[in-house]
Amino acid sequence: MPTASGVPPADSDADLEAFSEALAEFMRAVRRARGRIAVASDPAELSLSQFHVLDALERSGGPLQVGELALGAGVAPPTVTRMLAALESNGLVVRDRSDADRRVVHVALTAPGQAALDAKRTQVQAWRRAAFTALSAAEREQAAQLLTKLAASIEDHV
Repeated sequence: MPTASGVPPADSDADLEAFSEALAEFMRAVRRARGRIAVASDPAELSLSQFHVLDALERSGGPLQVGELALGAGVAPPTVTRMLAALESNGLVVRDRSDADRRVVHVALTAPGQAALDAKRTQVQAWRRAAFTALSAAEREQAAQLLTKLAASIEDHV
């Protein structure tokens, strides 16, 4: 409940500490799970980062510039550039320089890239089903709303 000044009372340090620790444990669990998924995967398969890059390309519905792709995949542009070199050498994407501006590179998903993305998506969906069954559908919806709100707050204040 807001105070007379309209400002909500400060949360207790103990409450914030407990929440911070729970959030840190959640992030550690996600990192450990990502590591186990990476180790369990065939080295010839897509990494989760590569999966996110190809997924962003697919969602775009067409070629993207490297910066747009980095933004869509949530990866730094230099990292995307390195990733694209490997993906292109494996025939999963094609890069094409713009005729109008040779500095601009467009990236497109190939048919083998789509097949690799579909195979990895099946693995990711199976992992999600197994990992997220601890919560009901309503709890997952509530958690998604809260995590989205928290992410926005972090972006606004940090």
